[in-house]
Parts: sequence; C-alpha cells; structure tokens
Amino acid sequence: MNGTTWHTHGGDSRCYSTHEHSEERTMTLDRAMEMAAEIGTTHGRNNLSWWLGDFAISRKRAQEILDDPGILELRSPLSGEWAGDYLMSDLARDVGVTPDDDEIDTLCRVYEDAYFSTLIDGIERECMRELGIDPETGEPYHSDLDLSARYRHPRIGHGDDALRIVGFTGEHTCIVVRVGDDREETITVTDLEPLSEDGYCAGCGLVSCPCA
Repeated sequence: MNGTTWHTHGGDSRCYSTHEHSEERTMTLDRAMEMAAEIGTTHGRNNLSWWLGDFAISRKRAQEILDDPGILELRSPLSGEWAGDYLMSDLARDVGVTPDDDEIDTLCRVYEDAYFSTLIDGIERECMRELGIDPETGEPYHSDLDLSARYRHPRIGHGDDALRIVGFTGEHTCIVVRVGDDREETITVTDLEPLSEDGYCAGCGLVSCPCA
C-alpha cells in the first residue's frame, strides 16, 4: 500500500499518503510547539511571583542583574530537582505527545525558552523599577528632578529635614536620605518641596536651624 501509518497520542492509528502524513504531522507539531510555549510562559509568570516574593533586590544587585542576567543561575524548569517539579513527561502529556516522541527535545526547548524569557524579562523589569527606570520607556522616572538639589517633605521631620534623593522606586515614589544621615526612606515624589542652597543648615540638615 502506498502510504504510512502514524499513531496519534490518543492511540488512533490511521494510514496516510506520504504527503498527507507530512502535512498532518507538521500541523500537529506546530500546535504542540504553540502549546509548549504557552505553558512555558505561564510557568515563567507564576515563578516570577514566587521569585520576587522570596528575593529582595537591592539597587546594587539590580544593576548587577541588568549588566549580566547570567548571575541569576536559574535552573531548568524541567530538571526535576525538587519534588513536585514539572517534568518532561508532564509537558509531553499536556501538549498531546508521548515522552519518546521524536520531537520531545524540540518541545522541551520551546517550553524552556518561553519560561526563561518570561521569567528573566520580569526580573529585569523589576530591577529597572528598583533603579528608578521606567521599564516601558527605558528612561529614568522624574528626569526633571535635580538630584543635586535638596528637598523637604512633610512626612519626614515635619518638613524640617533637608533631604537628598538617592533613587526612585517607581513612578510616584523615591528614596531619600536626610542630610548628614545615611538611613534611606521611601516617600512620594509629589510632596517634595525644593530648598534653596541657603534654605537649610549644611551641618545638621535642619531647615529651622539658626545657621540656615
């Protein structure tokens, strides 16, 4: 007979001409790859929430990650290192093939590529926010603010402390330290009031100081 037999995941065995078999196999593989990518993206997004919840990112660490994401040393999501891990056999089942399918290695790579792409992109975006950079534009938040200037804020020292901006944590918040003090505090940007050079004491950092 001029044809070939291919067993589908459901056990249905059908005979095709060589051309029909090739088209059917290509369509089935394309769909399996789409599903593997979708699953990888979902798992990457889910693990991002866990990763960000368990690891605090300092500004120093954020810059290191953006310079070289390889330092994250992320393990393969299919490694089976931990009990309950998603395995190659789970992926095969979910995309409708058998674990010994000729294309299982390709499907695993598609899954892992989507997983790592989603996870690393999310981590990098969080690092950018930590450094005061808008992930959507790549530009610093509030580039109009003069970082060399001094400000005061009603929530800190009842507005009597001169503050220096050292970074931004988002569109509406920034990190400040009091003049003469290295302790960092996060405040809203909108309530910052700029101070003149002679509007605070350079020694104690108080606005109300007689030296000011």
